Amino acid sequence: MVSILQDLGEKIKSGLRDQRYFTSIVLVLVAITAFGLGRQSVEGETVAVPAAETVKGLVAEPREAAASDELPSTYYVASKSGEVYHLPHCSGAKRISEANKIIFKTKAEAEAAGYRPAQNCKGI
Repeated sequence: MVSILQDLGEKIKSGLRDQRYFTSIVLVLVAITAFGLGRQSVEGETVAVPAAETVKGLVAEPREAAASDELPSTYYVASKSGEVYHLPHCSGAKRISEANKIIFKTKAEAEAAGYRPAQNCKGI
């Protein structure tokens, strides 16, 4: 058994002395390491890429703003038939139709109306 392991060790050593095998092994190890470090650097992060239709909707047509259009920098959105409120950028808020949308200027205002914060909306 010992002689088999010694023979195997000698074959590995001679293979590593050959430039082609050494270079191939180094390249594979570098690739695996780079992949692992890349995965580790973004672990836990979710990157949302908006669809083309969403991007088109982000560009508003120029118009005169009415006094009633003015909203604070942070406001909250809820559905008339729902139980939770969201920040406007959350996925739940984007699914609410304009006809059913209620806007609250503060969290206290939303909670006084009987709504609770959405659990999947970060930042609330």
